[in-house]
Amino acid sequence: MKKIILASDGKSFPKGAFEFVKELQQHEPVLLTGAFLHSLNFEEFLPGVFAMYASPALEFLEEEKKLNKQIRQQFEDLCQRNMIEYRVHEQSPNWNIEDLSKETRFADLMLMSEELFCNDINSYQPNSFMQQAIHKSECPVICVPENYSPVTKIIFAYDGKKESMFAMKQFCNLFPQFTALETKIIYAKDEADENIPDLIYLEEYAGRHFSDLDIEKVVSSGKKFFEERGNELNNCMLVSGAYSRSGLSTSLNRSFVETIIHEHRIPVFIAHS
Repeated sequence: MKKIILASDGKSFPKGAFEFVKELQQHEPVLLTGAFLHSLNFEEFLPGVFAMYASPALEFLEEEKKLNKQIRQQFEDLCQRNMIEYRVHEQSPNWNIEDLSKETRFADLMLMSEELFCNDINSYQPNSFMQQAIHKSECPVICVPENYSPVTKIIFAYDGKKESMFAMKQFCNLFPQFTALETKIIYAKDEADENIPDLIYLEEYAGRHFSDLDIEKVVSSGKKFFEERGNELNNCMLVSGAYSRSGLSTSLNRSFVETIIHEHRIPVFIAHS
């Protein structure tokens, strides 16, 4: 059994991420914890609101609380309906990244919506709240599009550095059922004469874990590769070692991963040491 965090801002329900949980539940039981965060604490602003605006502000706050309650109830109903063991954790009344970081410390995996996570503050994803959540997570994260469909293909972003291999190992440990899927390891580099780093070691490791494996060097940037071969993204999951806690991003580059998340086409698995 795995413990999974379903991170929500409490104002929108991540349906795509929940569909992914249902898929995992078919392979083994999971414990799903709903972590309902708050991007703002509107009560802090009320004392400074002029009397003439106080009533609309209070009404808005009540609507927020009502919506949060509805989202939590939806989560509980769906878990019960799909026979998924669950917990509900109420977070601090305002945004506190340390709350979420602690949640991930005691979890195997965190899921969030590529489109909806704190999008009331900034709809351009990944926004600063999502970036913080991924960067501070102490377990692997999957950002899932709302139009999620079952994964049939895995693409690894490999750059020869330890973070990309760490992500691969974490993926293998978490999802042994996916290692039989069509798997492609991509090393993208603009220089045509540069070989795949440590190819022999990579083949030895990946060849023992994936039964349908292809390793490819492409003379291109990672971003350009996916732009030119977008048809390969259908029903695909990208695995990357970006957003390390040191503040640096490896495995291709952070801007590339952020572009994939922003397009909301495929789930992105991110792990960092």
